[in-house]
Amino acid sequence: MQRSRIKTLSLQANSLLVINLSTSNLLMGVYLLMLGVSYERLRGSYCFKEVEWRSSGMCTTMGVFVVISMESSVLTTLILASVRLYAILKVISGRGEWYLCLLVVCARCVSVWCVRVGRYFKSANGQANSHQRPKLRA
Repeated sequence: MQRSRIKTLSLQANSLLVINLSTSNLLMGVYLLMLGVSYERLRGSYCFKEVEWRSSGMCTTMGVFVVISMESSVLTTLILASVRLYAILKVISGRGEWYLCLLVVCARCVSVWCVRVGRYFKSANGQANSHQRPKLRA
């Protein structure tokens, strides 16, 4: 009974990490779709609409999607790799069965998303817009 419970928890933890990674990749797909639509809309006239585009809500939304997606994907991959390394080292050392508590993986995934989203909104509200062009000195 105990062995099957450990295997079930391990599979659930793995599934949660893969779902989290898939969510990050889905956000990247949404970003790329928005980028393609924006490219078609602005093709041939970007030079004339650059300032308007860079200060638009669409550009900001796309920036949010790409930053959150990339950083969450990297951090989730890091968690997944560390879990795999821990599993390998635990088996090699011969200290018994390896299992990962589903609650710990869930907490790590939630913290990744909270840190990424919270960091973005903190920097967006606390600093000047980073998408405005610097003024050139004459």
